[in-house]
Amino acid sequence: MDSEDEAQLAQEKKKLFSVHVPALRLYEDEEREAKILAYRQYWREIEERNNTGDEMPHDDVSRLAHYDSSSFYRVSRFLKSFIRFHEGSLDLSGRSERRYSSLRKRVIAFLQDVELIQRHATRHEQRIQIPLRFEHVLVHYVVDPAHILKDFEEKYRLSNVHTFLDDIFTNADRCRALLQAETAPILQQKYLTDLPPELIHRIMDVSEVTEARLLGATCREFHEISRAYAFQTRSLTLGKTLHRHDDTKADAMHYRERFQSELDFLLSRADILQRIRDLRISSSWDDDSLERADLAPGSPAHEDFFAPVKRGILRVFNGTNNLLQLHLDQLDITRSMISAMSSMHALSTLSLSGCRLGSHLRSWSRAPQLPQVVNATFTLFYPAHYDSLHVLRILPNVQKLTLVGLGYNDWAIPESVILLCNPFRTAKRVFISDYADTDEDILMLAAWIAAASQGPGQRLPLTHFKLEVKRGIRQHVLITLLSALHGAPLTALSLVGLSYVGQELFENLASAFPDLGALTLVHRQNDLQRRNGPSVWPGTTWEYAARLAGFANLRYFGWNFDIRPVLVDVMCNLPLAEKNDEEAKSLLLFQEPVDYASDWQSLARLFLVYCPMLERLLFISDTTSQLECIITKDQSGKITIDTDTFTYVHQDYYKEVNPRSGV
Repeated sequence: MDSEDEAQLAQEKKKLFSVHVPALRLYEDEEREAKILAYRQYWREIEERNNTGDEMPHDDVSRLAHYDSSSFYRVSRFLKSFIRFHEGSLDLSGRSERRYSSLRKRVIAFLQDVELIQRHATRHEQRIQIPLRFEHVLVHYVVDPAHILKDFEEKYRLSNVHTFLDDIFTNADRCRALLQAETAPILQQKYLTDLPPELIHRIMDVSEVTEARLLGATCREFHEISRAYAFQTRSLTLGKTLHRHDDTKADAMHYRERFQSELDFLLSRADILQRIRDLRISSSWDDDSLERADLAPGSPAHEDFFAPVKRGILRVFNGTNNLLQLHLDQLDITRSMISAMSSMHALSTLSLSGCRLGSHLRSWSRAPQLPQVVNATFTLFYPAHYDSLHVLRILPNVQKLTLVGLGYNDWAIPESVILLCNPFRTAKRVFISDYADTDEDILMLAAWIAAASQGPGQRLPLTHFKLEVKRGIRQHVLITLLSALHGAPLTALSLVGLSYVGQELFENLASAFPDLGALTLVHRQNDLQRRNGPSVWPGTTWEYAARLAGFANLRYFGWNFDIRPVLVDVMCNLPLAEKNDEEAKSLLLFQEPVDYASDWQSLARLFLVYCPMLERLLFISDTTSQLECIITKDQSGKITIDTDTFTYVHQDYYKEVNPRSGV
């Protein structure tokens, strides 16, 4: 059989729980799923037996084979591959003469063994009447003597063959008929290698890096073509998380040596370096891990340990002239690194996650500029990382800016950064997540935004803006923020964490941003509600629908209005229902919305009365939707509304109008 090669069997076992690759042969996906299901059922039985005190050895292979139905797909692939050679339709492995010759020899040998089973098998039928449908016939065979079937299973490494003998006999008869008729197979005449090279280049270009590497592994010709695409993305990681029980200092030295060997390999391959377009260099060690290894940031030991690492990274920077995207995680940024980045003329995206500025960079008087960078992302874990925002001073042309706080505490932009630079003069898209929720910090942000439009002829270029805070923004702060944004040509606005959602909010939005096409509003019912789950808004759906009448071009509206009914079994739980925080969710029963499409369509039509251009209405619940209404119109003006409950909102459309952290 085609899967009996020992090396191939071993490789398939390694791939079982690894990244899925495209299926090249018949029933590969089904076989893989059957193996996974067998493992799950096997371990579930072990767990159940352990819970009842009836232990089962973990190496009881017979029990695993009991659940394994993958043999059916292996045999089916083997026999049907031969049949489909004669039908002219097979799989991605192709219908070559070499493959057919090999397959034909093994099919002949396999059919001889199947014929032996057929001679000793007795067919039994059981008819089952399915009410109001049809009569179903169950077929099974009894093989006598039983060792014939057992020997067959051992020879071909199969299991549970008795459950699909009827399929084996049927396909075996078809194969015999083809052999006896001596019909010629329909061999493949055209191959992928026959396509012009420019088409292969185009296929590689639109494929993911992983797919380009897979295609390049098929033959020498494709390998040569794939070299320009297979190495476009590269990731280098220093170490892994240092746990308390580890010999942290020794582990750190070991991982540094491994990291330097990866750098040395990359530096020895100038051809790969020149092809890299997306480079990520990261350290797995946060501040706590470094302290446990006696390498606390800022200490002499830290500087000595990371000195060769910084030199190696700098050498890689100097060798990558065609880089488009650069991501640095939990590293110290030095002046030499910035100078090397300034020589990367194609660099357009810079991402700094948990990075610190080296001591020599804290003086920016002669720091080189990075005018080529238009996309910038800063992820801040701890206050020590806030200084990395000073890099904004050397990004004079940034157009997309993402500022994300992922620490335990909310963060705020340092006043020194606000005084010395202003990216809002050039930025068209700004996403600020987990920002400080004090009035003073939000008012300082509003003043920073307003300062960018001061002066004759200056105007905010913002088209997309999102601000996400955990506590609710109060009314006077919110109005000040909207006043700072006034005049920007916003087409997408997302405000996550609002305490005030009254009439004045919608009037200000409609007058300030007449071209707004996408609006997302997330309300905080009280200071205890921090997540973006459903919230009880102070008004009704029809009241808020009327407030959207001022948005003539609105095509998307997302909000976290709670449409779930709440069951309160006793009156003492009523305060919890009104509280709407994490404690309340654990004690109360929130019913899911009943999926009545006609009711939801009526809700969408209510909003269409005031927003005739509306295409999507979304009731937000964290990363999912309570309800999603998709509205379409045909050329005659007929309206169709499709509704769905609890769908994931990770599609590109929602990343565009309401991006999430890290997007």
